[in-house]
Amino acid sequence: MPESSTEIEELRRRVEQQAQRIDELQDALHTLSVAVQYREEEPYLAFLAEHGIAGRRRIALTTAIAGVLSRAQGEVLPLGSGARDELLPDHPALAKAYAPEPIDWDEAVRVVGEVLGSERLGKQALEAHRARGLGLEGHQALTSRPADER
Repeated sequence: MPESSTEIEELRRRVEQQAQRIDELQDALHTLSVAVQYREEEPYLAFLAEHGIAGRRRIALTTAIAGVLSRAQGEVLPLGSGARDELLPDHPALAKAYAPEPIDWDEAVRVVGEVLGSERLGKQALEAHRARGLGLEGHQALTSRPADER
């Protein structure tokens, strides 16, 4: 007797969930192997691997960092429609990362920390990103803004 369409849809949903989980695990494994091999040269990848940040969470983190660094440089970039549709429901801090107003280091740490679950991790992520040499202009602007402009 054929299974009902509801049962088939449930099986498809479960297969899709498992496929997504496999992709996330493969991403995490790749990041970990690179981090171990290049720990000194790749501090940002080492941070990602150490904290198990992979898949959609990694994309959300990258998106948040790009947003706060662009804000630090005075750029007003919109959150892309894909990120808005796919990531914003699970990571509302992304809206803050792309707010059209100046940002300082402390707020950047809070915003990135909201994506990761703690300000401590937010600070570590930004520091590792900067140590890797990524987004140098944004990091420079973020750490050099006078207090009266914050």
